Order: sequence, then structure tokens, then C-alpha cells
Amino acid sequence: MVVDPVLVPSLSWKDILVGKETLDQNNKNDGQHFVDSFSLTEQDVKKSLVDGVPSIDFSERVYQLLEKEMSTSVVLKMLGRNVGITNLQNRLYGI
Repeated sequence: MVVDPVLVPSLSWKDILVGKETLDQNNKNDGQHFVDSFSLTEQDVKKSLVDGVPSIDFSERVYQLLEKEMSTSVVLKMLGRNVGITNLQNRLYGI
């Protein structure tokens, strides 16, 4: 019996930069799946006053979500101009 192989679509450079994953890669995250929208619970936020100044502390779960989102962030400023992804890719490959 001949079976066609299942083709997994490859990620483009842009997809890798913005942090998109294939379904196969997403399933290999050891059961940790971060969703785009989440809600804060009372256990996630601790409000207090420190020397009369309001202070907010977040739980480790919130910090992990923020770290996951920021791990794929790229901050660019090239002479104060907006840079398109294609232009950026060409400049990076030119280095």
C-alpha cells in the first residue's frame, strides 16, 4: 500500500520573525499553549501601596505570558523611517 507523505508547510522568514508556528511545532510545546487572549484573575494581580504610591505586582503566569510575547518582538528604528518587512529582510541578508 502506497501512502502519500503529509507535507508540513514550511515557515517563511516573516512567519518566523513574528513567531508563527506550524501545528506540529505548536504540539511540541510540552502542553504549554499560550493563547492570544487571556483573562486576569484575582490571583494574578496584587495591588498595594508602597510609601503612598500605588503598586501592582503580577503573578509568575502573567510574567511568562509577557515573556513569551516579547520573545518574538523586534524593535527597529532606521533613521526614523518605517521599514517594510521585505526591505528589512533584504538588508539583513545583505549583511
